[in-house]
Amino acid sequence: MHRFSWLSIFLLIFLCGCTSAAATPAATDTAAPIFTLTASPTASQTPEPTATATSIPLIAQIVSPLRGIPLSDLNGITSNPFTLKYPFSEGPTDSPNHPAVDLGFYHYLSLNSDVGFPIQAILPGNVVEALDNRYPYGNMILIETPLNRLSPEFITSLKIPEPYSDQEIKTRSTCQPDQTRIQWSQTDQSIYVLYAHMQNPPVQKAGDEIKAGDLLGGIGASGHAAVGGEHLHLEVRVGPSAAKFGVISDYLSSSTSEERYNYCIWALSEVFVPIDPSLFWNSTQ
Repeated sequence: MHRFSWLSIFLLIFLCGCTSAAATPAATDTAAPIFTLTASPTASQTPEPTATATSIPLIAQIVSPLRGIPLSDLNGITSNPFTLKYPFSEGPTDSPNHPAVDLGFYHYLSLNSDVGFPIQAILPGNVVEALDNRYPYGNMILIETPLNRLSPEFITSLKIPEPYSDQEIKTRSTCQPDQTRIQWSQTDQSIYVLYAHMQNPPVQKAGDEIKAGDLLGGIGASGHAAVGGEHLHLEVRVGPSAAKFGVISDYLSSSTSEERYNYCIWALSEVFVPIDPSLFWNSTQ
């Protein structure tokens, strides 16, 4: 009986030790999923502040349309300044309108010619149209920049006129009334910059995104530019955003009625109101 008692005690101690050791892993298994679940939601919330911090700053000035030539030198190489006295027409033959600035030089610093001189985008935006030697603009690219991307101070310096009402445009426009009206925004306004008479057709296409300073082409004499009179025809207009022109062309028998209408809407209707491009660089001096 005494022997049996000692053996019983020994067995009880052994069994209690095994039960205690088996309970320890159970506690570890329950702790692991709790750590994983609390970490995941915190990690997925971190990108939100980053998106807010990278908002696009407003544009306060342009870059020069001619690579390497500072804005302060552009007045000195303007071969034909901005002139606008006769809305809705090209003006009389002895004093025609010129709603653009022509930049060209026969000699500048150590350069003896401007043929092929690199043209660059003055503002960021998106390509509206890129033409392969269509008259009168020749090799041309048209780029749109929404007006709300410019700073209020910059917009004020450009002296942008108030847009004409639909009634004024309808009453005075010479554009074909039976032609299907092109599409544009009914609420938003944009700056449109046209670069014309380039040496070669632009490599960009409609819809391409452009950064300020991107290379667009070289100075040439394509389209309605006098032989030997190579220059950059820089035209700036303000009008409704998201305009879908199609091909802009006129003054040749090969131009279709739709192309002539597109030219009229752009150049003569005053839906797209011209502003003097030199205001872009004179306002910074």
